[in-house]
Amino acid sequence: MPSVRKDEILMVGDSLDYDIEGAHGAGIHSLLVLSGNTKSIEEARSAEKQPDFIADDFVLR
Repeated sequence: MPSVRKDEILMVGDSLDYDIEGAHGAGIHSLLVLSGNTKSIEEARSAEKQPDFIADDFVLR
């Protein structure tokens, strides 16, 4: 969608290596969910590429 600016996109994922690094590479914001591959805030904070946001879980209704 070319009409959507990158600063309006949020990547939601549970993997630091794939989701968060991918978001960084694409130049978009990221939200790391701690209910999947990454389980602790300590693990998230020690990563080279930091997510913009961190949540315990994510439910879309």
